[in-house]
Amino acid sequence: QINHAFEVMKLRCISASRVASLFAEDEVRDNFEFTGEENIFQVTPSSADTDPLYRYEIDEEKNLVLLQSLAGNPFERFESFVDGRYNPELRFEWIGGSPPNVLRVTITATGMRSGMTQRVSRETTIRFWFVDVH
Repeated sequence: QINHAFEVMKLRCISASRVASLFAEDEVRDNFEFTGEENIFQVTPSSADTDPLYRYEIDEEKNLVLLQSLAGNPFERFESFVDGRYNPELRFEWIGGSPPNVLRVTITATGMRSGMTQRVSRETTIRFWFVDVH
């Protein structure tokens, strides 16, 4: 589930045309909001005013989700990645000295292996092509 979340994040964030608020140096967030293409395979940066708003977060049921808001409407669940029973945690951070359009993303969750509870943490970087995040 974590690897799938990273793949979708990378694909969706490539088409970002606006970030809700820029990151301060060494700032860590548990959610990330941006404007991006509805169709990630047809990027049209000139039409950013009609693009949906997206937000990655841990929702009230403790699921790692991607929410979408179309035309200023309230956010609705667009996709779910890690189920709440695995207690996912989400971190977004811009690291000082990095290029201004790269974020580090960490997802941590609890899993079962051989009958034992185990915390699993994965980290990746995501590059943004049309917008800076710092």
